[in-house]
Amino acid sequence: MERPTQSLLASVLVHAAIIGGVLGALIVAPPKPLDRPVVNAVPVSIVSETVIEAAAPDNPSDELVTEDATTAPVAASSVTSSSLGLSG
Repeated sequence: MERPTQSLLASVLVHAAIIGGVLGALIVAPPKPLDRPVVNAVPVSIVSETVIEAAAPDNPSDELVTEDATTAPVAASSVTSSSLGLSG
């Protein structure tokens, strides 16, 4: 069996020194203080007499909608040619 070369021994020593240094730093380092809990929301009351009007829509329509909510579309199954006034 061949003897390990100098570069292999140097690599093992360098890696051992790095691992030892990291472990030593973790053991010697002072403990990190515990973080305080962060409050995500704070109740706020806004008191003002100023009325802010809503802005105009970004894409206004030229068509005036006069249809009220009582007119609902007819279901497709109940629509027949005779109910539409078509002969056929």
